[in-house]
Amino acid sequence: MVAGHLGLTIEDRILCPIPWSFDYGYGQLLTTVLLGVTQILPEARGGVAICNAISSGKPTVFAGIPSIFALLTRGVSPLRGTDLRSLRLIMNTGGKIPPAIFADMAGVFNGAKFSLNYGMTETYRTAGLPVDLADRYPESVGFAYPGVSVAIIREDGTEAAIDEMGEIVHRGVGVFLGYWGDPSATEKVRRPDPLWRYPGVDAPKAVFSGDLGWKDASGLLYVKCRRDRLVKSMGVRVSPDEVEELLRGTGLVADAIVFGLPHDLIGEQVVAAVVAADEGSDPLPELKAAARRIMSPYMQPRAYRSFQSFPLTPNGKPDVPRIRALMLDDR
Repeated sequence: MVAGHLGLTIEDRILCPIPWSFDYGYGQLLTTVLLGVTQILPEARGGVAICNAISSGKPTVFAGIPSIFALLTRGVSPLRGTDLRSLRLIMNTGGKIPPAIFADMAGVFNGAKFSLNYGMTETYRTAGLPVDLADRYPESVGFAYPGVSVAIIREDGTEAAIDEMGEIVHRGVGVFLGYWGDPSATEKVRRPDPLWRYPGVDAPKAVFSGDLGWKDASGLLYVKCRRDRLVKSMGVRVSPDEVEELLRGTGLVADAIVFGLPHDLIGEQVVAAVVAADEGSDPLPELKAAARRIMSPYMQPRAYRSFQSFPLTPNGKPDVPRIRALMLDDR
């Protein structure tokens, strides 16, 4: 189903810098095994190794995640000097690409189309945006895959209206069987379909994603943030994803991670970890001034820490628990 949506053929060559132990990397391995599509593996981690793999392997498809695209376009990498003409398709999952990073990618990968997707380890793939719509709806993750239905559910369990934000619930095919050896965690996420309407028949299971989002009038799905990432500061709920986008949009940082830390007076304080756009520079004075201009008082980070580069998890995502621990040590 996914290969058909992407138009993959046996002639394609997929570059995937994501380990097979991460479900997105495993998905590319399955594509290789089931369809005979060639997979190209970087010989090491980092932007230089990825660009070397593009130069030597001549992939037609690049399967990445937002943190990798940020590393390539705004970090230390030879991407802009790399021959990218073999690439016809850039695939993304693991979160929404921030608009500023997407604009950078559109300029660099100007000969390729973009496939924007949404899914979880618990569902593999939920929705995908047709590649011809990516330039018009770069913040959407598209429509539900065949056999899947996406519901937006309010806190009271009823279905949200068009353009109303609620929890994203995956219904239909692809629902996972459970977390290994953890039935209590399974029950929190794998729950009866909230929209089942057949009395006397047990409702099938659905996946409550923990992600907040909405659908527009045409059925396009938009993902806002994780429910458990919302920060309540001074009684106001703040989306860290929105603050991150605003910080990246200043052009002063290559990447930003925003989260909340406990605070005795205001409940939680918004804090930001950033990587400077210009290596060796200190972006914090200008960044703080910019934040005061473009953000409400509730959204403005009350503490910052500048990193040369973020510590990463084995699958290439920023190691947020490690970053959080370092910022707690600063207090």
